Amino acid sequence: MGPRSVKRPKPTDLLRFRLAYFVEIARGSSVIVSTLSSATRAAAISEALDDFVYWRGKEDLPVYVALLAERLEERGEPDAAKDVRERVWPAPVIPTPVQAVPAAQPVRRRPERALRAAA
Repeated sequence: MGPRSVKRPKPTDLLRFRLAYFVEIARGSSVIVSTLSSATRAAAISEALDDFVYWRGKEDLPVYVALLAERLEERGEPDAAKDVRERVWPAPVIPTPVQAVPAAQPVRRRPERALRAAA
């Protein structure tokens, strides 16, 4: 499910399917919100998406993801909503600007006055 293979849903699709997928959205959001760690949340997200695809197919997966993420935000779980969206639409990688590495400074040596005076 790469970013090119799954298109984002249209607003009209969201309205049309909100009631059709009410049970799946409620179940998925409940399972995801009940997790205690990021590892169990990732597993819950996978389970919710896999269950939807198993029962409903891949065609409406983008609509389900958008509605599920919206529901998670309504429940006060913006991080979970972000994780759900990124599972289907990975966040773009923004290249970090390369920072110039300062040139090495020459090592300053202490004057060897004591050695010179002794010689």
